[in-house]
Amino acid sequence: MEDFVPHLIGFQHISHEDFVRNRTTPIAKTLFANDSEDAAFIVTDGTYIYLQKSADYEFQRLSYSLHKNRPLVKPMVIVGTDGYILSVRGPYFANAKDNDAAITKHMISVNAEGMNEWSETSDVCVVDRRFRDVVDFLREQEFNVEMPVYLKKGSKQHSVEEANASRLVTKVRWSLKVYSDEGDIEGWHCTCKAGARVVGCCAHVASVLWYLGYQRLEQQSVSRRDFKTSILDASHIPSSDESDCDSLPEE
Repeated sequence: MEDFVPHLIGFQHISHEDFVRNRTTPIAKTLFANDSEDAAFIVTDGTYIYLQKSADYEFQRLSYSLHKNRPLVKPMVIVGTDGYILSVRGPYFANAKDNDAAITKHMISVNAEGMNEWSETSDVCVVDRRFRDVVDFLREQEFNVEMPVYLKKGSKQHSVEEANASRLVTKVRWSLKVYSDEGDIEGWHCTCKAGARVVGCCAHVASVLWYLGYQRLEQQSVSRRDFKTSILDASHIPSSDESDCDSLPEE
């Protein structure tokens, strides 16, 4: 965890210059760079790791998602426009206070992984509509924000200009959702609800890999009661004296 992971993921593992040069697609630069050759495109979205129902009542409440109607925790994934994973923050709790906008505000407020020093004023943050409550805060931090247009009150459909603007954002964001290659899918998958629906890694498989590859080699095990201390809460933003960020969101 100390010698391998930091070299492959996190804002510290790649310089801003290398990320711009090697992990930014030409179409993103053409659409949104505004003639800036130094702009890094950061595509941000929350994802889910489904859990079994906890015996800890407090953790059970914090990890239950009313949106998905099941317990889960939420990592926040930050990628380039080519799909390269820059960082994964969290996981965060799944209650109403830990939505995508609140998580993004929390990451910047605590200066996670020194991301405020890594970023530059010309950088572009590409998000979906779930981040609408944090757009003004991102702009205060001197990010250029690209988000699909909201339907105006009383309107039944977008104008041609609004629809095309939303399509351009979706064109840049697609790398966060899609990955494919010419190889056949081989091997087995977990038969739980999440594992059977999505070809990937559910919480059961991740737990086995985590235990075999890391936890069994540790001298001290993590008890069930202490597990919730490793989950972040986006509603807990430090005071200005404790934070590394110059500007904090208004309450």
